[in-house]
Amino acid sequence: MKKITKSILAVIAAASVAALAFGEETADHHGKFYNKISSGIVNIHTDSGETEFAGIKDKASIDVLSGRVDAGITASFTLKQLTDATDPSNPYNYFSLGNGNVDGFKLEDWYLEFRPLKNPNFFTIGFHDAIYFAGSYLPIAGANYANGNFGSDVVFVLRPIQGIRIAAGFDLTSLFGYKQDVVNQYPVLNFGADWTYGDLFSVGLAVRNPINASGTNDMGVGIGATFNATKDLAFSVGYSFNDADGIADIKGENLLTVGATANVAIVALSADFAAALPAEKVTSDREVYFAFDADATINEKVDAGLTFCAWIDTDNDSTNQFEITPYANFGLKNHKFGVAVDFNVEGEALTISFPVYWKVSF
Repeated sequence: MKKITKSILAVIAAASVAALAFGEETADHHGKFYNKISSGIVNIHTDSGETEFAGIKDKASIDVLSGRVDAGITASFTLKQLTDATDPSNPYNYFSLGNGNVDGFKLEDWYLEFRPLKNPNFFTIGFHDAIYFAGSYLPIAGANYANGNFGSDVVFVLRPIQGIRIAAGFDLTSLFGYKQDVVNQYPVLNFGADWTYGDLFSVGLAVRNPINASGTNDMGVGIGATFNATKDLAFSVGYSFNDADGIADIKGENLLTVGATANVAIVALSADFAAALPAEKVTSDREVYFAFDADATINEKVDAGLTFCAWIDTDNDSTNQFEITPYANFGLKNHKFGVAVDFNVEGEALTISFPVYWKVSF
């Protein structure tokens, strides 16, 4: 908790100093904020007949933006019902406010970036900045694979001409020792670039930790591209090498991704695909993920849709997982509400939950 508090205070202090330094040129400033409370209500396990509280999560995010200085913090708090991990035979459950980095209070992200030159778009200095190229993103998973990030704890970004970003930086903690069991270790350096051509396409490359490649085999490389075929049809392709985090619970030495979005009349369509290969170097339980979503706009305040997701183990059908979620969203000024029913089949086990959320933003 002390480390989290220090991080928050550091962002606030640095943002204040930067804002004072550029005070005369940051008059056009504004902020964004949202708070989202969500819960699955209950998990009903049909195979055992047991039910459990699905937990509740409160997530808040604030960004302060200007022409020269931007800063933001995202944090969450989770209350969840857990079993006694120290004694699996204990029949009693308990409520937990914290379980490592999984539940409890979590500082999910923070950043500060400022542009010190008179031309603010040319040069940026960022702290704790994640800078993803567009081709690393999957729309239904709502995430980027880690090797699509050419940002760092401390990163320097150049935009020499319109549409081009070039970045390089280092992970701050690596200056004090990258891995304790490795003698010949160096700071973790990252670099990359992307090029966006109007609204037509974007391509990007990221290289993470290249100088430790021989000693720890931790170098990662990501490459991706997005294409807007028409104003209503877009798709992306990506490749990630040696990505420890993967995406959508798919991990392996080689990771391939494809994403697509389309608008047909009142229906917005999305699709995800991710695969890890070769099979002998897959580090997740399953090798393939794909998903489809169809969201129909009923009116300006209401939309409803259906999401289907699948995780496939090509060697063992009994571990395959399928998820079907019909949902509806309702908007009221700066408030948004959502309800859904989630059917999750893993092997022969079916779990049903009832996700709801309330989000306020301004």
